Amino acid sequence: MFFEDLTPYEYGYEMPRSNVLNVGWLSRGHVFPVGAVPEAFVNALRRLIKSPENLYRGYHSCEFCPEPPIVVGSNGLRVIGPPEETMGNGEIRVAGLDGVVYVAPVLVAHYVTVHNYRPPAEFIGAVIRADDGKRANTELRR
Repeated sequence: MFFEDLTPYEYGYEMPRSNVLNVGWLSRGHVFPVGAVPEAFVNALRRLIKSPENLYRGYHSCEFCPEPPIVVGSNGLRVIGPPEETMGNGEIRVAGLDGVVYVAPVLVAHYVTVHNYRPPAEFIGAVIRADDGKRANTELRR
């Protein structure tokens, strides 16, 4: 599913709001910005995707990776067996400045690390700030 970066979020049942913005909803057939990102961003993003929101029943597989192999499941049926890191079924939401909330699929980390996707600078900053805040709160509770 493709949504252009920094457009109003409208996935699922939520009505579009000007302060809730899409980031990282990539799809084959649509170009996306590429380039280096800070290591702090990648590390923060990996931690954030461990607690996804707005989970859906099925999974979306990365459209940029090769077709996954067919494997035989424990019940003897042949099923598609994509690597876990190429699938996602939830989102992360990160508060930015001035009341903006960025919504990205959990596959955003895969897109960044494997396909060289470079999200908007505002999102990169928000992810790093959100992670710094979570780690600071964890330290305070110890």
